[in-house]
Amino acid sequence: MLPDAPKSEPPYPPLSASRLRNAEHPLYEAAKQLYESSFPREERRSDPQHRRALADEAFHSLALSDERGLAAILYYWQHPDFTFIEHLAVCPERRGCGIGHRVLRMAAEELSPDRPVILEIEPAIDDRTRRRLRFYESCGYQRLPDYHEQQPYHAGLEPLPMELLLLPQGGACRRPDAFEDYLLTRVMQYRDR
Repeated sequence: MLPDAPKSEPPYPPLSASRLRNAEHPLYEAAKQLYESSFPREERRSDPQHRRALADEAFHSLALSDERGLAAILYYWQHPDFTFIEHLAVCPERRGCGIGHRVLRMAAEELSPDRPVILEIEPAIDDRTRRRLRFYESCGYQRLPDYHEQQPYHAGLEPLPMELLLLPQGGACRRPDAFEDYLLTRVMQYRDR
C-alpha cells in the first residue's frame, strides 16, 4: 500500500468576507471604487443611496479580501424564498484567478444553501457579454426565458433589458414568484428619484 500523498495548499489564499454596514468600514472606499469602476452609472446606485441601503438588514454588502487586500465585492439581498445577487465584481488585477468562481460557490453553499440564487446580466450579444454568460453557466447558473428589465437607479433613465440567471439549488428552474415585486418594493427603494 502506498502512503497518502501529501496534502497540498490551496492554489490561492482563503478569502475573508467582511460585511460593510456603514461607510466607516476600513474597506468601504476600496469597495466603492471597485463598484464604481466595474458598473456603469445606469447599473448602480449613487453613493448616498448605497449608504442608505447598508442599513437594510436584507442587503448584504460584502468585501472579500485576503492578505493582498480587497479581491472582490458581492452585494446581495436575502429574501425568505431566494437570494438576489445585485452586484459581483473582482478587482481587475485579480481576474482570471478563480476568485469569481470561489465567491459564487460561497454564495451558493454558505449564504444561500436552501434557496435559489438569482441574478441579472446584460443580454449576451457580443464577446464580452457572451463570456460573462459562459462564466455564470460554468458556475451552474441557468438562463431563464423570462423577459426582464432592470429598473433605473437614477431619475430620468430608462429601464435596461437584462437576462435573468438562476442557480436552482435543488428546486425548479423558474423565476421565484415574489422576485419582481421584491425588486420594485425593496431593492429599488434605494435609488435616486
